[in-house]
Amino acid sequence: MVFLTPLARTPSLWFQLIPGAVGGAITLTLPIAYLQDQMANRPGTGSDLLAVQKVAGDALAAGAFALGTTISGYGLAAILGAVVTILGAGTLIWADRGRP
Repeated sequence: MVFLTPLARTPSLWFQLIPGAVGGAITLTLPIAYLQDQMANRPGTGSDLLAVQKVAGDALAAGAFALGTTISGYGLAAILGAVVTILGAGTLIWADRGRP
């Protein structure tokens, strides 16, 4: 996502499709397994939390996009999206640090 701005005016932008597809697949499949593992003793809770996770993720993405485009434009929005993604992954790793 960070490379979106510098590559936007070049044909090299098309090389971002494969990493984008891999990231999309991870984004769609990882929360399902993670929440099912977390809520193994409570059937149905994982699927309910997927809806909450989707709303929270969409709200954070919209906020980063709005902030980035308001301050500077689409370039900053892409950078903020990457920063929010890395912070989210780091927070998840930190919150899950005590699990075996």
